[in-house]
Amino acid sequence: MSILSNIRSLFGAKDKNPDAIPNVNSLDELHELAKKYLYGDGLHQNLSLAIMYLEFAAQKGHAESIRTLGVCYSEGLGVEQSFEKAFELYQKAAASGLVDAYFDLGVCYRRGEGVEMDLEKAKECYQKAIDAGNDNALVNMGVIYELGQTWRWPSNTIRWRLKPGTLTANSATACCFTIGKNMRKR
Repeated sequence: MSILSNIRSLFGAKDKNPDAIPNVNSLDELHELAKKYLYGDGLHQNLSLAIMYLEFAAQKGHAESIRTLGVCYSEGLGVEQSFEKAFELYQKAAASGLVDAYFDLGVCYRRGEGVEMDLEKAKECYQKAIDAGNDNALVNMGVIYELGQTWRWPSNTIRWRLKPGTLTANSATACCFTIGKNMRKR
């Protein structure tokens, strides 16, 4: 059975809301449509549809939908806020192979959201995300270092990992240069 048939049978062909039956051919497309409804990106924001689509795709094992659903629980978007549920969903997404979910797990461990604060586990999660090219994890690892709560991280490590056009990491490094924190000016 195709994903579209599966979706139509789940939501019913005679649904009172014609928008509830999406015209998509894959879980990736359903995830993208859910995000458009979630954030009102090109469509009228509809949190209930977004959550319904994300839950459907998550039940089918779509890792990005699982992670996005975790974001919804973390931020209280269309669902009651629950850091515990968000953490559980991030773990599931990471276990499914979605490396960016390690960034979210790192945030949870660093802030103690949904789990006991553990900076060592936060570093481990951030490192996995950094190794896969997640620039936000690079910045958050720098935040842990800047607060003096963990090991020292040499500035040259930051510099060689930067790529042209990665605004977040480049901005953070520029801030370090500006305030003279742990960076040698050339």
